[in-house]
Amino acid sequence: MIHGPKLDIALLQRANAKLQMDAIQYGSVLFESDPRTRADYEESVIKRYDDYRYLEREYEDATFVAFTSPQHV
Repeated sequence: MIHGPKLDIALLQRANAKLQMDAIQYGSVLFESDPRTRADYEESVIKRYDDYRYLEREYEDATFVAFTSPQHV
């Protein structure tokens, strides 16, 4: 058994927008061959996550309205 800090490894290119954003916000870079490539990747993740969050909020708002409307109660 290995003892020490918890380590999660993920293939971020195949992960959803939320996991990618969590990784760049809270994770640590283990290796990079080109800092510019990493910066470009992080920028694309942030843009994709912003799109994801917008759609998620729209869905949450619509769901709230649907479940609180008089027709549903």
